[in-house]
Amino acid sequence: MKLKISLILLLFFLLVFSCIEPFDFNITGDGSKSLVIDGLVTNEPGPYIVYLTKTSDYCEVDNFSPEKVDSAIIVISDNVGNSDTLTETRSGVYETKPEGIQGIQDRFYKIMIETSDGKQYESKPEFLRGVPEIDSIYYEFREMRSIDGTRDNRINVYIDTSIPENEGNYFIWCCTSEKNTDIIIADDRYVNGNKIEKKQVLSIPANNKDSFDGLYVTIAQFSLTKKAYDYYYSINQQKKMAGTIFEPPPAIIKGNIQNIHDPKDHVFGYFGASAITRASIYIPKSAIP
Repeated sequence: MKLKISLILLLFFLLVFSCIEPFDFNITGDGSKSLVIDGLVTNEPGPYIVYLTKTSDYCEVDNFSPEKVDSAIIVISDNVGNSDTLTETRSGVYETKPEGIQGIQDRFYKIMIETSDGKQYESKPEFLRGVPEIDSIYYEFREMRSIDGTRDNRINVYIDTSIPENEGNYFIWCCTSEKNTDIIIADDRYVNGNKIEKKQVLSIPANNKDSFDGLYVTIAQFSLTKKAYDYYYSINQQKKMAGTIFEPPPAIIKGNIQNIHDPKDHVFGYFGASAITRASIYIPKSAIP
């Protein structure tokens, strides 16, 4: 399953499996267009996907289609000498070879890009951290009311997971079902001991039993570096504030990629590396009383 994480969703959170989408990023309305890079290496078999697009003007109308970047040379490499040159499979979409490079825990990975106009970009090496198994996944029906008093019953999905003993553990959970995809980011600053218990990762409307035919849910748990966590957290915060009276002006959120020869060239997106563990659960019709 390919994971999809987009800025609109909040990243997320990452980019080869079905929770990951290419970034659409708007910046200042000066007519300039910057490169947007979106990709992820994991410990699961490839091929891995990298998306190349251009930013749009901040003042452009809604429902725009981002400009794709074609004919680039892209190489993903690790710190022990392995590398893979990607193939452009469709406009702006590049893939590693099916039997090409694969992420290995405790190695570093980076991406190098040369666009058709000769500009060269490179990411900072990203460490592929291990991620614990999801110990358990379960659900609970909650009878609730909204602020105006109407029914807002939910089926909440929870997980328990262990935490490595080292400090500074950062996670993203990608929760997918036939109905939606949710992305959640967290760190272990508020975790007691070495367990995350009853972490809510999904909340499903459950007001009408007749319209609920059961649901299959899959949770993917990702590890993050501190740099990746800060990046996705900033995107998430900006997304939460969008459309409110507290909305900040559009900010340039710096990823881990730069133009090798021109540090003033703004480059957006993040090239990450992550281990993944998964757990699934089926929620039957009988879950709603």
